[in-house]
Amino acid sequence: GKPTIAAITRFCFGGGNEIAMACNYRIATEDSIFGQPEINLGIIPGMGGTQRLPRLINLRKALSLLVSGEMIDAKQAKDLGLIDEVVPKGTLLAVGVKKWIAENTKDGWTLNAQRGYWREVPESEIDDALKTAPLNDSRPEARDIILDAVSQGLRLPRLEALKLEQDLFARLVVTEKAQEYLAKFLKKPLPKKASVADPASKTENANDKAETLKMIRDTVRSFLVREVRPNVEKMEAERRIPRELLKRMAVELEMFGIPFPEEYGGVGLGKVGYCILMEEIARVHGSLAAVVGAHMGLGCMPIYLFGTAEQKGKYLKAGIEGDMIGAFALTEPNAGSDAFNLSTMAVKAEDGSWTLNGRKQFITNGDIADFMIVFAQTDKESGRNGITAFIMDTALAGFKVERVEEKIGIHASRTANITFDDVRIPPENVLGRVGQGYKVAMIALNGGRLSLAAGCLGATKEALKLAYNHAVQTKRSGQSILEFQIIQVYLAKIRATIYLMEAGIYKAAEKADQGADIREEAAILKWMCSEMGGQAIDAAVQVFGGYGYMIDYPIARMYCDARINRIFEGTNEIQSLMVCKELVKNNGLTEPLV
Repeated sequence: GKPTIAAITRFCFGGGNEIAMACNYRIATEDSIFGQPEINLGIIPGMGGTQRLPRLINLRKALSLLVSGEMIDAKQAKDLGLIDEVVPKGTLLAVGVKKWIAENTKDGWTLNAQRGYWREVPESEIDDALKTAPLNDSRPEARDIILDAVSQGLRLPRLEALKLEQDLFARLVVTEKAQEYLAKFLKKPLPKKASVADPASKTENANDKAETLKMIRDTVRSFLVREVRPNVEKMEAERRIPRELLKRMAVELEMFGIPFPEEYGGVGLGKVGYCILMEEIARVHGSLAAVVGAHMGLGCMPIYLFGTAEQKGKYLKAGIEGDMIGAFALTEPNAGSDAFNLSTMAVKAEDGSWTLNGRKQFITNGDIADFMIVFAQTDKESGRNGITAFIMDTALAGFKVERVEEKIGIHASRTANITFDDVRIPPENVLGRVGQGYKVAMIALNGGRLSLAAGCLGATKEALKLAYNHAVQTKRSGQSILEFQIIQVYLAKIRATIYLMEAGIYKAAEKADQGADIREEAAILKWMCSEMGGQAIDAAVQVFGGYGYMIDYPIARMYCDARINRIFEGTNEIQSLMVCKELVKNNGLTEPLV
């Protein structure tokens, strides 16, 4: 008969993906996400997932998706053969389907309606794939049954295989473990009412959030390893992050919305989610971490914290969606560590607008930003209370990029010196209140320091991986250098550093998400993680020996990239003074930070 066509927009998980796989053709919008996440609920697919997926795509990849619960985007799905066509986001899907039908039909009939896309999987391929099937320590029962379903089902006719899967699903879904996981997912009420103060309730909520954060980490890591890592050297050489990459990060995985509430198009995972994002980006590319951090943490976050509804609607949503890129313009040629000794002036006109004049220096994203948070003196007599923050569109007349700096590291990030020559800023673009700029900057920088520490953590983890693999693979006098005690000491120190950094960062992020003031923690973590991370990467270079000094090796690039972290977001010397200030304020007494 006539073929069936699955038209997919946004989410195609579980049963939805199984229904789509049963169709002859599948067409999806570019922002669609696919996966079989049933294993996260302690169950297996029950509508053909374990049987259709391995017959549609590479068996090893099918097993990986089934056992991990990993999500993939539309481009990946098309490359794997899971879908046939991808249409742009915003395209009316019906139009995309009609266009595809017109291109693939003749006289109203599909030319390839009876295509034999269900492949027969050879026994040898089944056995080889099962031997190397991935683990899932958190859901071992479901993992084993998935492997049984695939192993047995691929050796049966398809209809018998589907019946086998249904039987295995029915047996698993009634087990105590599966019921527990399903109840959490469905938010099923507990037998007795659980209050917020109930430790069991807190544990359950914490477990749910932990699973969500793990999924975010895995999805982000998969994208970065696949889409960014192969292009790092090209981006470094070109001294630029492609705008289309930033847009994809925003649209396909909603990365730029991770810390922001859903009402603004965000994901709602707060500072913990944001730290995970920055950690994973920094593992792959320090320049990209700098660009994203300046955009999200210093461009968008102040608008979320201090902006009006109109400002959030115009700038924050566009920033989250990747339609606009932000920057943070505070530093000046004569105002470095004393960043609030500003010369840039904003004078109010009779119509309420402000005329901005001055210059800023070392502004990350300075020449690629669509908007920036600019700090200027509006009342020189009032000191810090005379500083005001403005949201400035870079398309305004009078804004000019004077120079893009060449740096030791993070080459693909853009660091610009900029000037303002009678730039007219409308009154509605004052951020916060007039005279509140110091507060806006300090609160934004507290969050930026925390995420910078998370970036240091990610880079240190990557350095350990590179150093360990090099030690395993490199032989001297017939033995791996991993057997040399001095190499073991280097690796152990890096591992210990990671433990300490990770514990502090995520404890502080949790406190921030609970509404606590983390100015002291942010200063400590920025200071110590940039110091410790730099030392750890230096130790990794030592493990590589002479190779570690060769710029063709990723560890050499990471060494150069890490140096800026002791200067970014306020120098480490300034952070140490801030920590001591808090100590003096408390008369030398310290409250537990954990």
